[in-house]
Amino acid sequence: MSTSRPLFVGVDLSTQQLKLTAVAPPDSEGGPPTIAWTEAVSFDAELPQYGTRGGAVARGPCVHAPALMWIEALDLLLAKLQRAGFPFDTVRAVSGCGQQHGSVFWAKGAARMLGGLDPQRTLTSQLGGTAERGSALAVPMSPIWMDTSTSEQCRRLEACAGGAAALAEITGSAAHERFTGPQIAKIFETQPEAYARTERISLVSSFMASLFLGKIAPIDAADASGMNLLNVRTRTWDRRLLDACAPDLSRRLSDTEADVVPSDAVLGTISSYFVERFGFGADCLVVSFTGDNPATLCSLPLGPNDIMISLGTSDTLCFSTKEARPTPGGHIMRHPFVHDQFFGMLVFKNGSLARERVCSEHAGGSWTQFDRLVDGAATVAESQATNPPIGLFFFEPEITPAHPGGRVVRWQHGCYVDAFRPASLDCLVILESQMLAMRHHLEQALGCGADVQGSPTLRRVIVAGGAAANQRILQVMADVFDAPVLRLSTENVNGASFGRALVAWHAWTTQSRAVHGGDFGDVLETLETTASVAALPRTEPWRAERLRNQASQLALLYQQDAV
Repeated sequence: MSTSRPLFVGVDLSTQQLKLTAVAPPDSEGGPPTIAWTEAVSFDAELPQYGTRGGAVARGPCVHAPALMWIEALDLLLAKLQRAGFPFDTVRAVSGCGQQHGSVFWAKGAARMLGGLDPQRTLTSQLGGTAERGSALAVPMSPIWMDTSTSEQCRRLEACAGGAAALAEITGSAAHERFTGPQIAKIFETQPEAYARTERISLVSSFMASLFLGKIAPIDAADASGMNLLNVRTRTWDRRLLDACAPDLSRRLSDTEADVVPSDAVLGTISSYFVERFGFGADCLVVSFTGDNPATLCSLPLGPNDIMISLGTSDTLCFSTKEARPTPGGHIMRHPFVHDQFFGMLVFKNGSLARERVCSEHAGGSWTQFDRLVDGAATVAESQATNPPIGLFFFEPEITPAHPGGRVVRWQHGCYVDAFRPASLDCLVILESQMLAMRHHLEQALGCGADVQGSPTLRRVIVAGGAAANQRILQVMADVFDAPVLRLSTENVNGASFGRALVAWHAWTTQSRAVHGGDFGDVLETLETTASVAALPRTEPWRAERLRNQASQLALLYQQDAV
């Protein structure tokens, strides 16, 4: 797999893995880049000493991850590449991303430690603390996006802003338990000594950038939008909100003239530690790291009236917008590469994990059998068009809409039921319910009507994530959104790390002047040749009737279940 061509690296520190994708520029002008190398480290399987399940440690609503595990994962990832003969010297630029909302609390002296790393030793052995010097981490366990323990802090933050709607007008979102501002407030209140020892606070993305840079990296605008602290229009910290969370927070978040940096900014060159230990070139650029959701946007050729749906641990729907129009259940964030625009994001926590649970209950964990059950239910779907079954599968606390979870609601034959008849109907209905929920909340975000077909007019749905390999899911998606569903040929590669590798390539070409970088959208247009239609909407009248009736009943379930 080695290549003498320049390589551009994207790194994704996600919930369960640390993943790397290296791309090489196209052989011909206007062609797509090629994926030259991929590697990954699975936290549970390869770093079992940290005791994580699904990359996290959960104690009730408190869900954290060991920050030192992330550091050791980078040690392990680069060691695996080194053993495989990866050509570090050909890497011209590195960028990356991390799971959104999570935070890392650097201890006093951490910046000095990052700048003086010994290339003969691992990052873990130096930053984890020794008898001679303490750890670089003031808070060993980092709160992550799955945490739901900060309801009290959220309510106080909303009160400071003048209510949930007022906070959303400022930051793009109402207060959410997983967002970084409320999490910082909780750390300050419950671990005051650790907060006092904190020199700087990074997001997971800027934490990873800091390791490569050899100094604490600034936070980028797109990822900062998921903190409940940034004014999304001015790209500056809202001082009232900072003070409501913790004292002296501004200095802990940034020490530069600009509060945040563009998501494609060149931060500097790679730390000498990586030059000497692994053979990176001394002129290798480090480009801003961002959140995993905006990073995935950087891998998809989204055009006007396109939406992106990522089917991951949670399901995420994103769309570009020129206006910041926050909605109660959604998020508005700065766009990662169109600097004067925004993107909307809807997050559904009960995504792939909920589908996997249904698959386990009814198909013994076999997706082949799950597909058979979906097909079997579909054969009688026409006869159920006027009064179709529908459900809410909220196994875990739900984000969109806000719901405490631990509940499955089923509606069949005009009434609530404990179980569908047959019970395996869960397999089809969970797919329909999830896609209809996405459509419902997208229409709310865009201010559209409730008609499931034809409003708003979508051109395409571009799908990403592991579950995008399942054809039944994609067919239901096409039917519900009444639009073709496209999948890229790069889908078997992590979209977030691939997107950031593309950003690294574009930043390097722009800065080096070897090739005019142009607009990043031009880079994404080259990916159009890798896109293929995975599913088309079916147009039978009875199917449209079934979806309309399910959409209406879903809206009623939301109201009746106090969502």
